[in-house]
Amino acid sequence: KRETLTTTTSFQQGITCTASNVKLLAATTNDPTHDASSVGATLTVNNSMTASSYAPRGDMFSLQGNENRASSDSQKTVDTPSSTSNYQIGTGQFTLECWALIVLQSGYTAISCPILSAMESSSSSNLQLKFNATHYSFEVTGSGVSTGGSSNAETNNRFKSHWDNYGGLTGGGDQRPHWRHLAVSRDASNVYVFVDGNCVHSAAHSTSINNDRFRIGGNGSAGIYGYISNVRFVKGQCLYKKDFAVATSLMPGI
Repeated sequence: KRETLTTTTSFQQGITCTASNVKLLAATTNDPTHDASSVGATLTVNNSMTASSYAPRGDMFSLQGNENRASSDSQKTVDTPSSTSNYQIGTGQFTLECWALIVLQSGYTAISCPILSAMESSSSSNLQLKFNATHYSFEVTGSGVSTGGSSNAETNNRFKSHWDNYGGLTGGGDQRPHWRHLAVSRDASNVYVFVDGNCVHSAAHSTSINNDRFRIGGNGSAGIYGYISNVRFVKGQCLYKKDFAVATSLMPGI
């Protein structure tokens, strides 16, 4: 079953998350400013982003982004505090994960949008988790990593398969959008990207990611068209290096 992330939860069998390594745990309650990690920071809400009970499971919560799916929509986001070492990735090991649901336009089309960003300033991101509407893929871009954003075998055969036909984009299947568990992690030498527990990309990576904050639901120039839940940043620990079981089956938004 899908479960709310805690400071010790890990979907990787045999791996326990060290609670003191969890520096951010957001979008888990009906308070959008709440951080359930040991840091316990007060998060900043931008443009009236609100908590929602529309979530991967009935007892979970999410943060609701833009609904109208128009380029003129304001960026509904939530920011961590800035200029603190708690959120700095640098060259160390880390895990960044969340649940996300992208809202469709009429006619079952979608718009590319950011989901979660590691920011160097209020307008500059050095690591982005995004939805790419051109390829219906989970795209990850940033310092030393760029994957899921172009038409190639990896995107078409691995990234895209997890989003294609979601919400009936190709005319069949469940007409509601689905929640996806997304994760990016790095150990001492490699970066790994996961969609619903499937490792869709891995590559050597040692480039420093210079950030001092996170933006939930945006990247400084755009906002998420959908919902984001259970955002967790684990500093100094790589939780995921291989496929893991997030849920027994894909679950439509509740």
